[in-house]
Amino acid sequence: METFLRQAKNYIQTTPRNKLYMYLFLLVAIIGGSVVGLSLIQKENYNTLFSGLSTEDASTVVAKLKEQKVPYKLGLGGSAIYVPSDKVYDVRLLLASQNSLPGSGGVGFELFDKTNYGMTEFMQNINYKRAIQGELARLSTRCPR
Repeated sequence: METFLRQAKNYIQTTPRNKLYMYLFLLVAIIGGSVVGLSLIQKENYNTLFSGLSTEDASTVVAKLKEQKVPYKLGLGGSAIYVPSDKVYDVRLLLASQNSLPGSGGVGFELFDKTNYGMTEFMQNINYKRAIQGELARLSTRCPR
């Protein structure tokens, strides 16, 4: 062991400084590159679960994700939700099974919650048809086919 240390000390003393600096730089670059590479490999990739969500839909989905302890990230001002890449489809199926998919609710009979005294009979018929369609859409998302 002493001979090895003596040879190393002799090599360092006889080698030009610029060559030693190059060796040191290469050693630091290899160690730094390894650390950065390993951290990138171990980083979990997130993919879009849903995007273009309203705040109500986003809060519903986030509540279900918290309930199921699924890690998530919000993006685009809260209108997009990201989950780990390997869990995207599982989470979508889970939300579908719990009737918690965003946008599944439409405008139904709550159209008539506000009374509009200047509404014509034609507009009332149109709103009634919209309400029926919204209720049918809600019903079709709740009932399996």
